[in-house]
Amino acid sequence: MPRRLDIDPAEFPVPLPNLLLLNILDGKPWFTYRVAGAKLSWLYRRPLTGQPLGEGMPEPERTELIAGAMSVASSGMPGYRRGDLGWCGRDYLDFEELLLPLAGADGGTAMILGIMMISDPQGKDC
Repeated sequence: MPRRLDIDPAEFPVPLPNLLLLNILDGKPWFTYRVAGAKLSWLYRRPLTGQPLGEGMPEPERTELIAGAMSVASSGMPGYRRGDLGWCGRDYLDFEELLLPLAGADGGTAMILGIMMISDPQGKDC
């Protein structure tokens, strides 16, 4: 598993507005956004950096989002999900999200790096 120090976002071949970096905490909230790209802030209609993961989302989407991050954090394996964005009033858009664990000094998962791609009905990136 790569460490956070191994990652240089400036070298990513993907759009930075679609990236997120989650802090993993010892208690609730379990995760906070260390970094959230502009596309994610647009989606949530507010800045996300420093905010708890899933805050402001309706159930069951919030629970599903946190469960996916918990799975990545505990297993050390990547996570993937896809669906529509109806929960935020944009059911005409689809998303795909990939979450990747990043190791800390002890070798356990310390952070999660993610990317969310949003597409319209024709499959074009939004």
